[in-house]
Amino acid sequence: AGGSIAALTRLQTIGYYIGVLLYFWVLATPTVGLIFGVYLYISGNWLHVHYDESFSALQVEDRKAFLRLHIDSSGNLEVYSLGLRDVPREWREDPRWKSHGGGAFNLDMPHEAEFPSRWMPVKPTGRGKMQYSDPPEDLLEVVDYLK
Repeated sequence: AGGSIAALTRLQTIGYYIGVLLYFWVLATPTVGLIFGVYLYISGNWLHVHYDESFSALQVEDRKAFLRLHIDSSGNLEVYSLGLRDVPREWREDPRWKSHGGGAFNLDMPHEAEFPSRWMPVKPTGRGKMQYSDPPEDLLEVVDYLK
């Protein structure tokens, strides 16, 4: 009849735990993942809700964005959605960072340095060399604005 796990032998207890592990690992986890994936698909494509959750599950490397919130002098909230179409994937140390106006010498207030970032994005050229590309802040664009 109904007893506790303490009444089982050590071998029976190990068998029980292995069975539970296999159940969750082999059956439950893929089933729940499939159900949640179908939910995100239906909610994003048919119901037009949960775009953030659906899009983040795709793990797209490009098209990154963030919000900038600003309260103006009259107390109104302004929301800027700023985004990058193409996110840099290769980075090299910026030689200007160690120069006189760089952030290496302005450690107290690095945001006041002329070149505050130590890293610059690079893109490959056709000859196997890397060329500095535009800094990401120059590639930012306003995706949406709400006042």
